[in-house]
Amino acid sequence: MIKVYKHNPEFKPEAPFMSDEAMVEMFDGRPILNVDILFIDRKAKCVLLPKRIAKPAEGLWFVGGMVKRSMPPLDMAVKIVLSETGTVIDPEQLEYVNASWFEWDYRKDAPSENGRVDFNLCYAYEPTGAEIESISNKLTDKEYDTTHGLKPYSRAELILALKGESACKQAIVDYFDQLFPS
Repeated sequence: MIKVYKHNPEFKPEAPFMSDEAMVEMFDGRPILNVDILFIDRKAKCVLLPKRIAKPAEGLWFVGGMVKRSMPPLDMAVKIVLSETGTVIDPEQLEYVNASWFEWDYRKDAPSENGRVDFNLCYAYEPTGAEIESISNKLTDKEYDTTHGLKPYSRAELILALKGESACKQAIVDYFDQLFPS
């Protein structure tokens, strides 16, 4: 379990204390904290993945997103799944898998040429049949290829599907191996 420690949850600066340029320079290269949800089917020994169309993780990837201030990771995971799939999941069923550091060439904001660093907390969730259908049918078209839905992948299928993809995609295989040891 991850504990959240807060000194003063009411603190909010009244006005910007530095220029936008100085802020960009200060935060350049600092990691963005994300929460990822890896859907799994233990009986079939497979992971269920959508296909992202949004950068930086296009292709097979997790459902996930940035953690907002003052929102614990498990609450954020539930919020992200609801936001991106229209599906309510039970936070009690989320299982911590791993934390990973990702370095991407892509970055939306300036200085975009510096790329982006993400620190991701990954949780596994085993959806029911109804949840799988709901997630598959309600993936947001802003983030995902809705024609792909949520598809099952065995380890061998993952290896084939990820061939030639970003080195960051190895995390999916590593998480698979952690969840389904040989």
